[in-house]
Amino acid sequence: MKHFSSISTLVVCLMSALALSFVAGCGDSSEEQMAELRVGFDDNFAPFVYKDQGTGEYTGFDIELAREVCHRNGWTLRPVPIKWDRKFDELEMSNVDCIWSCFSMTGRESRCCWTKPYFENCQKVVVKASSDIMGIDDLRDRILCVQLDTPILRGLRGELTGQRSLVALGKSIHQIVPGNSSEDVMEKLNNGSAEAVMVDEAFAMLRCNDAKSYRILPDRILPENCGIGFRLGAEEMRDKVQSTLLDMVKDGTAQRISEKFFGVPDKVIIR
Repeated sequence: MKHFSSISTLVVCLMSALALSFVAGCGDSSEEQMAELRVGFDDNFAPFVYKDQGTGEYTGFDIELAREVCHRNGWTLRPVPIKWDRKFDELEMSNVDCIWSCFSMTGRESRCCWTKPYFENCQKVVVKASSDIMGIDDLRDRILCVQLDTPILRGLRGELTGQRSLVALGKSIHQIVPGNSSEDVMEKLNNGSAEAVMVDEAFAMLRCNDAKSYRILPDRILPENCGIGFRLGAEEMRDKVQSTLLDMVKDGTAQRISEKFFGVPDKVIIR
């Protein structure tokens, strides 16, 4: 009986030890998850996100804002490049915690748990310098390239409410060619697949201002607010990131990051 009792005691002790080990392991895993922010983004979208040629590390306006948010919360920033037309899938499958990449809220208001808008954007038409296209009215019967899964493409196709002028413009254009990324859109302009392109204003300014081969039309098309999009139900994480961004505006850090990438301190609009 003593022998049986000893074995029983040993089994109970081993099971208790295993249970404690499992609980401890779960606690470590939870802490690791909470200590990391996985940010999904379009990985070739300067000045918001791009790879530094010297270091090979991701940098840009959005990445540096995210890096500072993580630093202040004791999190590790994990940049996750994604295919832009699969961003909602990546978010819903929990492959990323948020989408942070000049992410327009227009027409997507109910699909994410959004922060307050932190950046204001619009679309610009870019043409070759030699083009006879001088304004958006000249896009009639032309070939235009626009990035896939963007509000501007949906607007031109009549899929956004309250955008009659965009619908009319879309109908007047001979062909709308989709591009996989902003760089792909510009490449279609370069190789003659498109006569004009529509891209984000900041991208257009960075890519074209010093290039004599391009011309940016003066029209500001589809002004839109950009936010950081989290999975529905992730209010706690959203609120933490948002409050940290507000602190960064109050102490001037956000303005310094804006100055670094845009040359002006007032691009961060969250208040």
